[in-house]
Amino acid sequence: MNVSLKENLRKFFFCDVSVILLFSFILHVVSVFYFRYYNDDLFVWYSIISACLHLIHIFFYRKIPHYISFVILVVQIDFYAIFFTFHARHPAGTDLFTLGLLAATFLLAYDMEKPRHFYTYTVIPTVVANGFMAYYYFHDMAETLPFPFSFYRIHNVVACVSITVLLIYLCSSVERKLILTAKKAAARQEALQYAANHDSLTTLINRRRIWEHLAQAHQNKQKYGSEYSICICDIDDFKGINDTYGHSCGDEALHATALLMHDSIPSNVKVGRWGGEEFLFLFPSNSEQVVKDIESLRILISENVLSYKDRKFTISMTFGISSSKNFKNTDDVLVDADNCLNRGKQNGKNCVVVSDNF
Repeated sequence: MNVSLKENLRKFFFCDVSVILLFSFILHVVSVFYFRYYNDDLFVWYSIISACLHLIHIFFYRKIPHYISFVILVVQIDFYAIFFTFHARHPAGTDLFTLGLLAATFLLAYDMEKPRHFYTYTVIPTVVANGFMAYYYFHDMAETLPFPFSFYRIHNVVACVSITVLLIYLCSSVERKLILTAKKAAARQEALQYAANHDSLTTLINRRRIWEHLAQAHQNKQKYGSEYSICICDIDDFKGINDTYGHSCGDEALHATALLMHDSIPSNVKVGRWGGEEFLFLFPSNSEQVVKDIESLRILISENVLSYKDRKFTISMTFGISSSKNFKNTDDVLVDADNCLNRGKQNGKNCVVVSDNF
C-alpha cells in the first residue's frame, strides 16, 4: 500500500469527525434497504441523497475545518430527526438519538479548535429538534400511525443502539486523549525539570541544583554527623583556548571534559558546572579516597587528546579540595576549597591542592 495512502487512512480513522461521518454514511446506506422493505419511497430517496452527501463530505472533510464538518453533521442529524418524526408521526427513537447528541457534541468538540461559544450555538438545532419530537410524541398518540408497529420498533432499536455506540466510542476517544494529554504533560514537566537542573552545554547539573545537594549534605552532617568534601576546579588557561581556536572550540572542550569527569567519578559523587570553566565535585565523605579519585581524574584529563575540526590539543585542570570537618557551614567549605584552587594556580597549575582542614 502506498505510504501516503496509509498515512491518509491513519489520519482519517484517528479523527472522530471522520469516523462519525463514515458511521452515519453506513447507517443511511442500510436505511435505504430498511425503508424499501416498508415501501416508503420518500424515505428511500431521502436516505440515498443523505448517503451521497455524507460520501461527498467524507472525500472533502480534510479541506473543511473540523468544527464546520461537525456542524454540518449535527444539522443533518437534527433535520433527519424532525423529518422522520413529521413523516412517520412518531419519533421512534430519534428523540433518544438527539438527546444523546447533546452529550456527543460536547465529548467530540471539547478539544477541537473552534470559535468561542461553539457548543452553545451548535446544540440549538438539537434542542429545537428535541422540542419538536417531544410535542409530536404525545400529539399523535391517539392517531393511527401510517406504518406497521414493527417499523417503529426496529427504528427505535437502531436509534438506541446507534447513540449508545456513538457515546461509548466518544467516551473512549476522550479517555484516550486525556491519557495522551497527561503523558505529554508529564513529559513536558520532566523536560522542564531537567532544563531547570542541568547546564545545557555540558549536560552536568547546574549551580542551582548543586546548591540543593550542598544543602542536603549540610543537613546530613547536622543530623548524622556525616562529613562531606568539596572540590572546585577549572580548566587552566581556558581563555587562551578561546583566543587561539575560537569560542566554539572552547565550548567543545568544556563539553568533552564534562563528559569525561562525569564518566570517571564514582556514582555517589555529584559533579556540576559551577560557572564558566569552573566545576564542583561534592563527595559524601572526607576520606583519603577523595584525593586519590581527584588525582586520577587530573591525570586522565591531562592525557586526554581533544579534537576540534582538524586541530588536536590537550588541556589541564587545577583542583582545590576541602571538607566540612572543621567548618560549621557550607559557605566556609566553599571559600576554603576556592583558596586551595587559587594556590594551585599560583604554584604552576595542573595540580591538586588539599586544604589543611581536610
